[in-house]
Amino acid sequence: MTAEPKSWTLVLDASIAGGWLLGEQQSSELMQFLLARMETGDLELLVPGLFFDEVLNVLLKAVHGGRMSESSYRLAWEQFLVLETNVRAYQHSISVAALMGKEVLARKHNLRSYDTNYLLLTLETGSRLATLDDRLIRAARLEGCYYEL
Repeated sequence: MTAEPKSWTLVLDASIAGGWLLGEQQSSELMQFLLARMETGDLELLVPGLFFDEVLNVLLKAVHGGRMSESSYRLAWEQFLVLETNVRAYQHSISVAALMGKEVLARKHNLRSYDTNYLLLTLETGSRLATLDDRLIRAARLEGCYYEL
């Protein structure tokens, strides 16, 4: 990890949190780093409101698809609930103007609508985006707001 300022803010994408809860190594290492920084007060994590539904969906798909046992699911669910209390969620405006801005950004970067929420939040807050999603990485790099993992 590169040296960061004393206090900083990241927008956390569901790809990292979901991978962490499933025990994927790259996500787990990154989340351990981020959680340690949060505990010291050096880091604030922001997420769009849909983040929680996306991560819950990752867990449900894993347990329903047989990739995760019921006991592993329960443990991951408890970790997720702790994470939920330590991140700040934002709900985007549902105005026509906001929707039009989101549409422009999604088309510019060939993003899915729900992924555009992460990039939009990052740009609106002047933060950096932490993601493992290839499309979001490309878009954030072009916008100058990608957190190099």
